[in-house]
Amino acid sequence: MHRAFPARPRPPQTLHLTPPADSGRTAHPVMAVQVSSLFGKGGAMRVGKGEQSSRRWKWVAVASMVAAAGLLAALVVAVAAPVRLTRMTDDRLLGTWQSDADRTVAGIRERKPVDDKQEAALRTLFGKLRVTYTATALTTDLNGQAETDRYAVLGKDKHSVVIREIKDKPSPLDGVMELSEFTIIQFDGPDAYWVTTQIGGIREYFKRVR
Repeated sequence: MHRAFPARPRPPQTLHLTPPADSGRTAHPVMAVQVSSLFGKGGAMRVGKGEQSSRRWKWVAVASMVAAAGLLAALVVAVAAPVRLTRMTDDRLLGTWQSDADRTVAGIRERKPVDDKQEAALRTLFGKLRVTYTATALTTDLNGQAETDRYAVLGKDKHSVVIREIKDKPSPLDGVMELSEFTIIQFDGPDAYWVTTQIGGIREYFKRVR
């Protein structure tokens, strides 16, 4: 008796990379690669999944960058806002102040002798200037010529305050002499203060008039 052998399963026709040997033909190499990539043990599926995963990670990276930029912008706003809200001021300055010629001349006399002629000359310089402070601006009035500029309080303590004048237009003295934009104001009670003049280094007193 002949032993029966189980029939071998025939491979799918699509897996033949070459025609049968009896056909006398061979498969084109390009066709063989195409067929192998389409049906060779899930190769196409792996390639497709790899491309999808790559695209997905690219979108995740882009979204992360956008979110980081948004967080950075929010942080900048959060940091800058308190700076604007906590702008330093000094209520002791608010009001109108008049240069005090009597007290200024008396202070000069304490340091050096002053004759009548010198005193008359000093009184042509002092006692003329009037300064009005608001919370953000100061107006100087000298012999009827008024000028308003912004100012900022840089620091203060129990006895003094340091301000910076912010001029929106050039001063007539620019180019003639270099003057500092910083002024140290020394308070002498609630209704008087003095500053050191940049020209001559004289202590000029001011009194509150309103």
